[in-house]
Amino acid sequence: MLIRSIAQVISLVFHPLLIVTYMLVTLLLINPYLFGVNSISDPTSRELILRVFLSTFFIPAFSVAMLRFLGMINSIEMKTKEERIGPYIITGVFYLWMFRNFLDNSNIPTVFTSLMLGAVIGLFIAFFFNIFSKISAHA
Repeated sequence: MLIRSIAQVISLVFHPLLIVTYMLVTLLLINPYLFGVNSISDPTSRELILRVFLSTFFIPAFSVAMLRFLGMINSIEMKTKEERIGPYIITGVFYLWMFRNFLDNSNIPTVFTSLMLGAVIGLFIAFFFNIFSKISAHA
């Protein structure tokens, strides 16, 4: 039981929806000047982190909870590939929306926009493979 609990904590900490937020925080820690701020504690940095977190983690996760509440999926864990189709589409829409907003924003460096594009492409590749067999985005 202890190993299972540890595995669940690790799975939550490294949840695929959090990767974009982690990428942003890493870039802000390494070189905040790319974003036109002095440090990650700058209010502009915090606002950007919050915006990215809400759009790439909270809203998609809330959408999955709503799918569960409405009975469209049987569990939050989405044990079948069919249950994962809706959440992949919802998450893909929000990731594309974030990428599109950042593409023309002069305050967002090209390196982060490129990483966001990579996340979008990776998400849709996972969605495509999910059509044929159940895969885990955690791997």
